[in-house]
This record gives sequence, structure tokens and C-alpha cells, in this order.
Amino acid sequence: KINSKTFNELFEYNDDVEIGGDYIWLNFNDYAGSLITLFSMQLFNNWQFIWEQFNFTNEDKAVTNLYFLSFMVMATYVLINILMAFVIDVFTSIEDAHNKERAQKRSVIDFGKSVQTIKDRWARYQELKDKVDFTQ
Repeated sequence: KINSKTFNELFEYNDDVEIGGDYIWLNFNDYAGSLITLFSMQLFNNWQFIWEQFNFTNEDKAVTNLYFLSFMVMATYVLINILMAFVIDVFTSIEDAHNKERAQKRSVIDFGKSVQTIKDRWARYQELKDKVDFTQ
């Protein structure tokens, strides 16, 4: 019964489950261990073994399944989507800044070309002016 047990009593390590030596550190015995366990599950690091371990340990499997299922849904659909949205936003802002810088460089180059065109036309005018006698 969930009301008569604390959170740590609900999720404790069970020696009977054979899941590998590294998974002994994934537990809910303290706050740091809980964060590491949930982080490992969020990264899909053999989450089914972690879930199975605590599902086997707890008498009320419905509570364990509800807890882990809700965490996996929140971790995958909400947190990872928020993280991806942040990464995409940063990428697009960098790309926009790069495009803006490229447009500024292009405008400077275009201005330089127009100045050169004016210089060329002025030089051509000077040549024609020297050839043509306007005093007649």
C-alpha cells in the first residue's frame, strides 16, 4: 500500500534480479542516486532493465508501472522536444546572423562596385572631353 510506505521503501534494490553489475548503482536510495537513475532512463540506457528491477521489487506493480511510464512519456515527449526546440532555435539564430553578415558584406561589395563604375564612367568622360573640342 502506497500510503504506508515511503518513496525509498517502494523503490529499493533487489538482489534477486539479474541485470548486470553496473546497474547496482541505479537506485532510489538517495536523491543523487534517484537523479542518476532517472537520467539513465531518460537517455534510454537499457531502461527496460531498470524498470524490471523496480517492478520486481515492488509489491504494487501498478504504482511502479504508472510512475515509470509517466516519467518515460514526460522525458521523451516533453523534455527531449524542449531540448530539440532549443537546439534548433540556437541553430537558426546563428544561421540568421550569418546570413545578415553575408548580406552586409554583399552590400559593401555592391557599393564598391558602384563606386568603381562611377570612377570608370568619370574617366571615360575625361577621355571623351579631351578628344572633343567644345569651343566651336
